[in-house]
Amino acid sequence: DQPRQLGGIRLHDYSYIPPRAAVIALGFFLTIGCGDPVDRDIADLIAGGDGAEEARIALNLAKGTAVDPLIKAIRDQEHPVRARVILVEALYRLRLREKIPAAYEGLVEGLADPTPEVRAACARALGNLGAREAIDDLLLTMERETDPGTQLEILKTFEMINLETTSANEAM
Repeated sequence: DQPRQLGGIRLHDYSYIPPRAAVIALGFFLTIGCGDPVDRDIADLIAGGDGAEEARIALNLAKGTAVDPLIKAIRDQEHPVRARVILVEALYRLRLREKIPAAYEGLVEGLADPTPEVRAACARALGNLGAREAIDDLLLTMERETDPGTQLEILKTFEMINLETTSANEAM
């Protein structure tokens, strides 16, 4: 029983092992050409320019696997504040669609961010969610908050949560 040949390469009926260089080249191509689209969208959003709006839309439609990269990017204070606020909004929309606890926890964590705009965006997102479970965290944030804009967002959040609670009670 002779093994088949293909261009001088012996093929055995049970397996074919490609040359090591081909495997390495394929891995390199897949790593470079098929990187994580969420990471690419985050990078495009941060860079600004022509691809930023498309990246914002893609991130707003992202699935559950985007939670960790979004939170990591929000935490990174090297990123522009504008981009971090947009990332908070994307995390809010993801939480709204998929109810992933880590997305909610990321928004609560953002209440302690050193940047007032990020804290305000997180408070606004929690208010839009009607997140009654965030009241204690919001109260703690309000006690130490020095930025008037963020204080206003937290007060608006309390109002949003109150309206949610009132509407839910009236429906009963």
